Amino acid sequence: MNLDDTIVAIATPMGRGGIGVVRLSGAEAVAIAHSMLRLRGAGELQANRAHFGELIDLATGERVDEVVATFFAK
Repeated sequence: MNLDDTIVAIATPMGRGGIGVVRLSGAEAVAIAHSMLRLRGAGELQANRAHFGELIDLATGERVDEVVATFFAK
């Protein structure tokens, strides 16, 4: 692994919880996020803002779950 790699990692502790947090980081993060999110309102991720939308199954185009996505630019 090198510092320029795009990574994804579960950031929620094991067990039960009301929400799950997944971190996506790296050069391809925004492109990957756009391919699997259907955001309401803004349409594109804006830095330092929370966006409500849906996580989409890439194979079927169907909604998997509702999400709140945040984007933090470096």
